[in-house]
Order: sequence, then structure tokens, then C-alpha cells
Amino acid sequence: MNINALSFSVDSLQELGTIQWRDVKEAFQENNPESEISLEIKVKNKEVLFKNKLKYSYSLKVQGKAREIDSLVSRMRKALKLLKKVTKNLKNED
Repeated sequence: MNINALSFSVDSLQELGTIQWRDVKEAFQENNPESEISLEIKVKNKEVLFKNKLKYSYSLKVQGKAREIDSLVSRMRKALKLLKKVTKNLKNED
């Protein structure tokens, strides 16, 4: 049995902190190392930013082989960190 994808949907950036990355890695542990997998995170934020004009929603997705799970998780975490920084900067411009 192979798990091909995991997708998370959250309503705020704060909820991203609840993702247990060790559990994400374990979900793919039994996969064939050559199987294709993907991780996706969808953020549907209702908060208004940038002078009350900007609401934001976005999704991030990484794909690769099951044997690359450490790299995929690392890429996803780096992208989320960057998005948190950008969002924080937009808040500060209000």
C-alpha cells in the first residue's frame, strides 16, 4: 500500500504550527521508495492585510519520490517560513 498525497487545509498561519512534521514523514514510511508523493498546504485566511485591502489565500505543493521525503518536508517548511515573513511584513505596512 502506498500513500500518494497528504493535504492540509488551515484557516490561519497560526494553525500551521500544529503540523507534526515527524508524523508527515511517518505517513510515507511504508511506501515504495520510488513512488510519487505530494504534500500540499492550503491557507484560507480571513484576516485583512495591507491597509484593509488584501485578504489572502494560497496553497503550496511539493512533489517527489517517497525516498525524498526529508527534502520535500524541508522545502515545504522553508516555503512556509518565507510566506509567514511576507505576511508579517504586509501586516506591518498597515
